[in-house]
Amino acid sequence: VVLIAGSPVVGEWLYRVPAVVQAWYPGEEGGRAIADVLFGDYNPGGKLPFTWPHCEGQLPLYYNAKPSGRVYDYVNATGAPLYPFGHGLSYTKFEYSNLRVEVDKSSWTVKVSFDVENVGERDGDEVVQLYVRDAFSRIARPIRELKRFKRIHLKKGEKATVTFTLAPDDFAYYDERMRRFVEPGEFELLVGSSSEDIRLKATVAIEQELRSKPFIEAVAVRKLGGKAVIEVEVKNKGPVADLIPFKLDLDGKEIESFRIYLEPGDRRKLAFTAKAELGTHEVKATFGEASAKAVIQL
Repeated sequence: VVLIAGSPVVGEWLYRVPAVVQAWYPGEEGGRAIADVLFGDYNPGGKLPFTWPHCEGQLPLYYNAKPSGRVYDYVNATGAPLYPFGHGLSYTKFEYSNLRVEVDKSSWTVKVSFDVENVGERDGDEVVQLYVRDAFSRIARPIRELKRFKRIHLKKGEKATVTFTLAPDDFAYYDERMRRFVEPGEFELLVGSSSEDIRLKATVAIEQELRSKPFIEAVAVRKLGGKAVIEVEVKNKGPVADLIPFKLDLDGKEIESFRIYLEPGDRRKLAFTAKAELGTHEVKATFGEASAKAVIQL
């Protein structure tokens, strides 16, 4: 059965057909492309970007969380999907082997390498997927999270090595203050062909808590008529992306307050205009745990 649709389709007929081609909305040349797949001229290698349920009663259904059992219209449905996230068939077969993991403790980056071999009778594409699971956490965490994927083409009998590098930010989540951090502990690395078809596993340990490092690089104040123009440059010097609170005070009174999302190493230039009486004024910028002051004479 060929489906022309942009989302999952459910029905009893799905259990009675030998195969389904999810063609999405293929455009004007879709007929030719679908024919190439059906007659074996092209070997498909796509994978599902969503979780495909058995029925509407399972919704919502996510690959990275266990269902609560309280589902749509009180339907008592299994938590297993019809087709899992990342699933997709091919006219050939692939084997995974030789998982290697290297941890750089100076930067807490994790290098993951493994081999993929086409052991079938056809050339084909495989989308290799790397998931991460926090094995022990202070709060309930996803059962797995997709962190890396790559589509590779292998000829019949060919073997290739795939390498992914995970940064500390790939292990982070938000704490109760809405600040991202990496909780020390063990993390499972899951390599496979889909979220449910895991072929290789390993465990790594992050031995220390990792957070962002907010830094104020400059605070400058200048006159513009009867107003003060305040310019602030901030940077995240830490290994973790974060939603960092920023606050600007003029003479001890708050005039701006918001959060800034910065990736590791990113910086942001901010500019503000404030009315002030003639005289000496103090400006204080607070960015996370960092602060800086400047003085202006109007």
